Amino acid sequence: MGLTWEECGGYVPAMQRGPQDTAQTEMQRQADAAERETNERLTNEVERLTDCLKQANLSTQHFEREWYLACDEIERLTEALQVARDAVYYDAFQLGWDIDRLDEVLAHNATLSGVSAAGEHHDE
Repeated sequence: MGLTWEECGGYVPAMQRGPQDTAQTEMQRQADAAERETNERLTNEVERLTDCLKQANLSTQHFEREWYLACDEIERLTEALQVARDAVYYDAFQLGWDIDRLDEVLAHNATLSGVSAAGEHHDE
């Protein structure tokens, strides 16, 4: 029979002692308690990280949705701008205006506003 926990210098409360408790069984009991505590901490950490991942996914989905909506709006505005330009050129042609001069005027005005004649924005 092995040494009792008391014989090894430890103390086991009387209510927790079995008739044949030894230092080895007490050490096993402590190891089991430590393992349960570790498993609980790991489970809590997995739950925390899962919640973080869910939040990150929601944020990413929101960003993607906003990105696609913005791109759709840019495409719609670009098409509307092209229609307006086509109308200006058509009217200028119908009125007999010099189209090359019109290109120069539009390019000059666009340069002043920071937009190229092709509708591209330029940051200065």
